[in-house]
Amino acid sequence: MEQGAHQLTKGTLDEALKAAEASRTEVVVWRGKAEELEGEASRAAEASRVEVQRLKEKAEASWVEAQRWKEKAEDESQLEAKVTRAAEASVAVQAVLETEIGEHDALKSAARTAYEALEVKGVQSGSSLESRLIALSGQRALAVIASHYIGVDLVAISDGYVLPDDDGEADKAVMKLMEAAKDPSMVLAKLFEEEVVPPTPSADAGDPEA
Repeated sequence: MEQGAHQLTKGTLDEALKAAEASRTEVVVWRGKAEELEGEASRAAEASRVEVQRLKEKAEASWVEAQRWKEKAEDESQLEAKVTRAAEASVAVQAVLETEIGEHDALKSAARTAYEALEVKGVQSGSSLESRLIALSGQRALAVIASHYIGVDLVAISDGYVLPDDDGEADKAVMKLMEAAKDPSMVLAKLFEEEVVPPTPSADAGDPEA
């Protein structure tokens, strides 16, 4: 009887060992499957990460391209605005230039009329209008100097400035003299204005020879 019980116990143990071995084998199999699934999941995650990075880079490239086109459009808009402003400035400059030309022509015509009415002694009749104007201006200025300083050597004054030998110092001296003479020369010019450009006779004025 004891022998039967011993055999029963041994059989039970054998079955238990077989069941344990089967379980261990199944665990190994499932572990292998789990590792395989984990590997596939890892590869899928890596592929997804790479794809996401690629899409991100593509999106950044698209943003950079859009930004470049935006800047180009802004540059073109600014260029168009600059061209418009330049064209407007050109029109304004042209208008000013035409005005200046008109004033210059009017002044030249008035000066020519004045010189035709005046007899400038010591100046050849064939001299240009500019030469006659310069000669008259010099003549008037020297006459004023002579009236203030009796016995002054006008010939020496007509030789021009008395300046230092150094060119740089001479230029500075001339600029200083010109600045000092600026305001007084305007007053003197105003004084001679009616002599240089006689007033236009009134339409109601009678004929002096009448």
